[in-house]
Amino acid sequence: MHRNILIVDDEVAFLHPMKKMLNGPRLHVDTADTYEQAMLLVKTVRYDAVIADVRLGGALSREGLAILDFIKARDNDTKVIIMTGYGGPDVMKDAYHLRADYYFEKPVSFRTLSEALNELGILGHEHAV
Repeated sequence: MHRNILIVDDEVAFLHPMKKMLNGPRLHVDTADTYEQAMLLVKTVRYDAVIADVRLGGALSREGLAILDFIKARDNDTKVIIMTGYGGPDVMKDAYHLRADYYFEKPVSFRTLSEALNELGILGHEHAV
């Protein structure tokens, strides 16, 4: 089965290695480094999973949570993993209130993300760590 994943983070140095590690014969990975790019993609492509940073350098400071809210209101089957380097109990509470499937504070390792994606049924055996 072919799966689509979107990774949203304003740290481009994080996006490209993650895309390279996750892309595979049955897994297509798109990336976005702004809120606007991410919203355009989630409005036009059905993703099986979205990994989003909370802060994307915009005026909201919580753009990733706005993306999460939009996705879950539109398609509750899409799995969403929220990450942040500026977390805390309030941000975690807000993420889970908006129905995030996982919440991680940065730095987040590839292993941690791949294990979460595996538990969510997104990754196949070719990505086992």
